[in-house]
Amino acid sequence: MKAMFWLDIRSGTTGEKEVFVVGSSVRPSLTQISRKFLEPLGIKEGRNIDSSSIEFGKNRHPFREKGIPTLDFLASDPRGMLASRDRPESIDFEKLGDLTKLIYLTAYEFLTEP
Repeated sequence: MKAMFWLDIRSGTTGEKEVFVVGSSVRPSLTQISRKFLEPLGIKEGRNIDSSSIEFGKNRHPFREKGIPTLDFLASDPRGMLASRDRPESIDFEKLGDLTKLIYLTAYEFLTEP
C-alpha cells in the first residue's frame, strides 16, 4: 500500500465547492499533487485545519504508524461534522463527484510518478 485517501462529505457543508485537506503539513508533496487539480475541477481549498484536525479521527492512525502517507479530504465544515443532523439527503452529490475525481487524479499521479 502506497497511500491512504479519506473522503468525508456530510451535512454541515459550507455551501461552497471547497475541501479541507488534512495532512498537508505532514505530506506537503502529496498535497501539491492534489492542489494542481483543484482549479480545473472548480474546487476551492479551505483554510488549513491541520493544527486542529491532524490528530482527530482514528481512520488514518494505523496507516501513519506504518509510514503510509495519508490525506483526508473533508468536504464539510469541520465544526458541523458528526452532528445529529447528518442525513443522506443533505449530501451534495455534485460536490461528491468532483471530490471523487480529485482523489482519483491525485492517487493516479502519485502512483504513476517516476
